[in-house]
Amino acid sequence: MLDLSNPKKLKQFKRLNLFALTTMVWTRAFHWVYLCFDLYYTWYLEKAWSFLIVGGFLSMLFTMFSYACCIKPYYKKWKKFLNVSAEHEQLSEDASPAMKRESVLKLDEAVADLLAGDGGMSELVELVEPIFIKRRTSRRQSMPLPSRKRGSLVMLQHSKSFGGDAIKKDL
Repeated sequence: MLDLSNPKKLKQFKRLNLFALTTMVWTRAFHWVYLCFDLYYTWYLEKAWSFLIVGGFLSMLFTMFSYACCIKPYYKKWKKFLNVSAEHEQLSEDASPAMKRESVLKLDEAVADLLAGDGGMSELVELVEPIFIKRRTSRRQSMPLPSRKRGSLVMLQHSKSFGGDAIKKDL
């Protein structure tokens, strides 16, 4: 964990969060739009109108979700953090200990918002996460696999899909 009272660590934290914001905007905005238009163009050339309509609608919904739940909240928190850190950095050396403590508390609060806030996604995760929990199957609740015998394979060879009638006629 970075000690944000140290000016070097504060700058490093700013750079890391700028990198995270840039990555999020690049992948969820620019690269996503490029991929969507590539698909739209392909569907248009192939005259796949149903794919174009349904895909356009779904990608528009995902774009709105991505902006509203990912990009916008993270940008607001990042901007708030920059404002609070600028106030913290502008404190003069002769500032009272109470002002310094208040500035550090605001900075810590902004960092907590930046790191912990997920735009309301935690409720969604709580609903969906139990689906993906790996469970061990009880033998009592499972059916045994049927045993494969060589006779069943011989019968399969004599079936109609394998030309079984032709084999019988040749005999």
